[in-house]
Amino acid sequence: MATVIPQGLISRDSVLDDFALWPKTEVLRIEALSDKLVIAELQAIMEGCGYSWHKINQLLQAELDKEALEFTLEDGDIIFEWNNLCDQKRQWETKRSHSVQSTEFKRDCLINLKIIPFKAGLGIEGLNLVTTNTDKPNLSTKDLWVDFDKWETLTNYDSSVSEGTEESTYEDDESESEED
Repeated sequence: MATVIPQGLISRDSVLDDFALWPKTEVLRIEALSDKLVIAELQAIMEGCGYSWHKINQLLQAELDKEALEFTLEDGDIIFEWNNLCDQKRQWETKRSHSVQSTEFKRDCLINLKIIPFKAGLGIEGLNLVTTNTDKPNLSTKDLWVDFDKWETLTNYDSSVSEGTEESTYEDDESESEED
């Protein structure tokens, strides 16, 4: 006989179901935002409002160190995408702009900022870190990297790119796949 849960109580299974659906729900929410709201929400995160950049960075590095994540240059790689977002944060702090001005690029950045901790397996803690800033104030962004030595080797990092002195282009992955 099945156990009946009284109305108003939350079961462990319902919480896990809600947690598992959160990334999809968040992507749909962001995709439905107006361009103006995407820009405002991304700007708030870039300024540290409601987002724990350093704690997420620390946890991603720990996952990489214990080999729960790997670092490649393949599109969608969690560490690669995170390090790109960290570049955007540094760009924002120095220039108050992003390297690419496309709203679709900014929308994709916002989506990645919200779902990378979930995709990395950071669980409920990761979910809390994308909605609350637990970082100490005034931390430097120059240490926002996961596995910097490999990143520098793989990308032939050039500081002029992160400073926005070279033109960048952005192609939406979805529009590329739709054309195929």
